[in-house]
Amino acid sequence: MYTPSAPLNAKGHQAPLTSPASAPDSSSQVEAAEKMDWFAAWWPVVPVDQVDLLGLKLVVWADSQGRWHTLQDRCPH
Repeated sequence: MYTPSAPLNAKGHQAPLTSPASAPDSSSQVEAAEKMDWFAAWWPVVPVDQVDLLGLKLVVWADSQGRWHTLQDRCPH
């Protein structure tokens, strides 16, 4: 039987009990934000309510190398 090491929240997801040892360097966050091209990140091509397979809601995208990826469309929080 599985016994969670952390309490589950209202949605049944396990919440972490620890925080990171140190905060990321703010300069690296700024550099990452400057490199991110938000206009090239997501291109909606079909309404989300039409993307499913056998009743599973899916999110489909292509990465910068043109490889396609698929994940179940659900919030992990």
